[in-house]
Amino acid sequence: MENISETLRTLMNRKNLNHRYEALMTTVYQDPDVRQFLDAHQNELSSDALERSAAKLYEFCEEKRKIARHEPTQAPGYQPTLVMSNHLIDIAYQPHHKCKNSKLLTHCNSGFDQSACRKIFRRRT
Repeated sequence: MENISETLRTLMNRKNLNHRYEALMTTVYQDPDVRQFLDAHQNELSSDALERSAAKLYEFCEEKRKIARHEPTQAPGYQPTLVMSNHLIDIAYQPHHKCKNSKLLTHCNSGFDQSACRKIFRRRT
């Protein structure tokens, strides 16, 4: 029986996925917020922990990008923040600074699209 990790490695190499993954992660590691977090927690992170947290770092960057472009996010009304959890990187979602009012937060999370939330924010500010 063939080793699963070797099979995955072979498939990734065959489809040039390793190169694409490395390019993607290079972009993630260049993000200023990611750099600042990694610098602040360098003593707590092993290379294994960094590798195991790659998906969280990517999610963080993608959510930030979506917020900047006013696109729908996983947690409307919240912004991602990197945190340490059990020696790994994780994401905590904090209420957006414009969404501190719990009534606005309820609107954002009740199924309204983000454009509706932005209209509510504009009226309140």
